[in-house]
Amino acid sequence: MLFLINKKQKEKILDEYYNNLFIVFSIGFIILSIILSISLFPAYLIMHMDKKIVTDKIIPIENTINQYRTKVDEVDVSSINNISIFNIDVKKNTIEIFQEIKNIYRSVPNVKIISINVNSLDKKVTVVADVNNKNTASILVDTLNTSKYKGADLPYSVFNQNKNFTFSQTLNYE
Repeated sequence: MLFLINKKQKEKILDEYYNNLFIVFSIGFIILSIILSISLFPAYLIMHMDKKIVTDKIIPIENTINQYRTKVDEVDVSSINNISIFNIDVKKNTIEIFQEIKNIYRSVPNVKIISINVNSLDKKVTVVADVNNKNTASILVDTLNTSKYKGADLPYSVFNQNKNFTFSQTLNYE
């Protein structure tokens, strides 16, 4: 039927068609965007509330950890890089245990403490240290076995090491 009209009218009809098509797609896109925004808004609110709840729970825990870090800072911890406290109710003897372990490890030459973890619930102490050689590790195990901390042993993997390796011990105490 378009072949019955002249060229100008044909161009005008096609221009109107493309303009109307653009308008319909634009309105459709706008409506879809509005529907998408409305449907995602409740998810955003829930996410925001969950974040607030988690933040409110974390703040008291961070304050408690900072209090214990202040107590530990009072003790000489210059050679220790990392301290982890597993439970929030740290017993009074935790700092004493920490100090005793640190003194035992410092009494053995060529040992650098990396971390000390005191778990007063299980009455266990985990110590990770850099050791110079396997003889130093053997001396360290002997020194630990003569102390009140039990459970120190020399693993077979130490005998394969020549120099500078990480040595971990989990000790029990009463």
